Amino acid sequence: MKQTSTTKTLATSEDDAPALSQANFDGAQFRIGKQNVSRTEWQKAVRGRIAKQRISIMLDAPIPFIRIKAEGRVLKTEHSERDVPLVGMALDAMRRHPDGFPRYFDKGSNLSATLMKHFKKHELLPTDKHTIYSFRHSFKDRLKAVEAPEELIDEMMGHTIAKPKYGDGYGLKLKLKYLQAIALTPPLLAAA
Repeated sequence: MKQTSTTKTLATSEDDAPALSQANFDGAQFRIGKQNVSRTEWQKAVRGRIAKQRISIMLDAPIPFIRIKAEGRVLKTEHSERDVPLVGMALDAMRRHPDGFPRYFDKGSNLSATLMKHFKKHELLPTDKHTIYSFRHSFKDRLKAVEAPEELIDEMMGHTIAKPKYGDGYGLKLKLKYLQAIALTPPLLAAA
């Protein structure tokens, strides 16, 4: 996402970090550009932006990955275009659906609604406040927990990096190392 503040924070240990409560999140302000919007308007804009990205699934590469690119579209930032290795259940899902899910192309809101319905029906969300978009936050938190470099995390999430973009960024091999550390894998089937 585009940085909306120029406030710099000092690196602190976990013990020095301010405690956040649900009230902090409930009182969050949402913006599109410089305009304040409702949570619903902001979520719709995010879903619309995601739906306009083209994803190529590269299963035959030495390191299977997805490539997110513009393909005749305008992405929010140059950093939105990226390669992300596939691991764990994500790799399994793409092997079962090598063409992805074309019915949701350009229909991010439909995908989000379908996923929310499934997750609610099967009680897969920790609280009523969680949404499918919460997975992006969880992804970032889990990468931080395995000490992935902040720039690598931002690159995989498609966030703007404050420094100029030189070269190809982090390679698939290094991204794979950190993603394997947080990969979700299916539970083992109980032996009969």
